[in-house]
Amino acid sequence: MLNPLLYRENLNKKMIKYHISGNTKGLLESYIQASNISENTNEKAFFLTQSYVFSLELGKSELSEYIFKQLRELKRI
Repeated sequence: MLNPLLYRENLNKKMIKYHISGNTKGLLESYIQASNISENTNEKAFFLTQSYVFSLELGKSELSEYIFKQLRELKRI
């Protein structure tokens, strides 16, 4: 398995690339991955919030509802 720090660094690089290119689908997937690996509640909530915004932009209603529920469980909505 990939070293967690290296995985996170690679994920950050992908996120930057997706932000620069405007790849919303890539951003959505990357922010979901980041939320899944985060052990910090504030960081997890940030990544989920970004994921929620991108899921809404892409019209992914089921995914949006799922992310909304996760944010509610974290008491962020």
